[in-house]
Amino acid sequence: MQSLLRLTGPVTTKATGDTFTADNVVPKLETYAEKVFTGAPNRKGFLGELMKEVIARLSSSKSDQWSEIINTLIASANEKHILFYSKDPDVEALLEKYDWAGRIQTADAASDYLHVNDSNFAGAKANLYIKEKITQDITVASGGVVTKKVTVQEINPVKNDGWLNGSYRDWVRMYVPQGSTLKSASGGETKTSTTKDELGKTMFENFLITAPLGTSSWSATYQLPNPVSGYTYKLKIQKQPGTSGPQVIININGQKKVDEVLKTDKDYSLNF
Repeated sequence: MQSLLRLTGPVTTKATGDTFTADNVVPKLETYAEKVFTGAPNRKGFLGELMKEVIARLSSSKSDQWSEIINTLIASANEKHILFYSKDPDVEALLEKYDWAGRIQTADAASDYLHVNDSNFAGAKANLYIKEKITQDITVASGGVVTKKVTVQEINPVKNDGWLNGSYRDWVRMYVPQGSTLKSASGGETKTSTTKDELGKTMFENFLITAPLGTSSWSATYQLPNPVSGYTYKLKIQKQPGTSGPQVIININGQKKVDEVLKTDKDYSLNF
């Protein structure tokens, strides 16, 4: 919505009588949904009105704006701020081809896989402020056997404001290749990590609580089911939809190979 409002300029809705811009839309949406319309049978109905107005503005744009609009929509889809679904199987297949349907993907047997998913449980809207860092320490032993330590660290750099920011209670799920074996875990609220099979993956889970101006972390060490062949490590990592993206650090045998913000789903091929 912020990206679209940068294209349309300020938009005023009848339901609120208020004007939304790219700079104020997030706090204003929370104000109306959680305070002004609280208790109303359709307290988030104004969102539909806002979106209709934005779409109408974009649809009536001059041709010299189309390129910027299309590029913004493509970037939003690639970064998973917009997801699509179609009942038409041919259209759905096309959406999945471009990775715009939000599906948890399948990596080939020679590749590693990682998807970290966060769910805000009674943490107000603290995830607006949370900075997440995912560090992967990878050890490749003789014979190509891979052991990984994945650490999820969360930082809340903002003080408690009594409204949007509070203690962030996060149910964290870590999806890894099916058949991975959990060796040890540390941190988190449950102290031990639960292992399940879900969506064709092995999944480890835990809870993190991050107070305002605080940090928290959880680490899981596991062995991949398949060894690495040769001296190239391959990894598919999928970004959680609707997030700004975590900082991703990848170390292999003690050498840093990647340090970047994950904006899209990505395939890595790293020599070691």
